[in-house]
Amino acid sequence: MPPVADPVRRPRVLSASSTVLDTAQEQLVAPIIPREQVTPRIPKSQFARIRAWRRYGMTARQVAKVYEVSIDEIERILSVG
Repeated sequence: MPPVADPVRRPRVLSASSTVLDTAQEQLVAPIIPREQVTPRIPKSQFARIRAWRRYGMTARQVAKVYEVSIDEIERILSVG
C-alpha cells in the first residue's frame, strides 16, 4: 500500500477593508499636543523613607530618579525635617 500524500494546504488570507485602515491611519497621524508636565508631589508620608535612604547612602540624584522629581525637590524635603 503506497503512503498517502498530505494534501497541500492553501493559506487562509482574509481581505481587509480599506476604510478601516484609512480611519486607523488618520487617528495615528493626528497631531499630538504636548501637555504641561506637572512635577509630581511626593507625599509627606514618604519623607521618612527618603531620609532613611539618604542615611544608608543613596544620593539625592538617585532618590530624585526614583520619584521622578528634581534634585531640588529632594533637597527641600531633606531640609524640612
